[in-house]
Amino acid sequence: RPEDRVVLRRVLRACAGFRPEVGYCQGMSFLAAVPLLLGFPEKAVLALLCYITEEICPGYHGPSLEGYFRDVLILGAFVSSELPDINLQLDELHMPLHLLA
Repeated sequence: RPEDRVVLRRVLRACAGFRPEVGYCQGMSFLAAVPLLLGFPEKAVLALLCYITEEICPGYHGPSLEGYFRDVLILGAFVSSELPDINLQLDELHMPLHLLA
């Protein structure tokens, strides 16, 4: 729906305004689009986007992606200890885990 695009744009701009040090980052539109498409009101979509980017995935959206890379290291440790066969296959394929995360 065309009006959803307008709402999505407003939500993304508002979220960027709350966190000017981050601004808009690729991927935020997908996080906001899902609740919007499910019919949540604009205010709830903004609250959810801010909650996800600040509380659930801190550091995922920003210039250094420090939260993302931190969690990839944790995932790597988990895969290495709990899924050694998968870890070996990834190593043999020279597939860095961050490309799959």
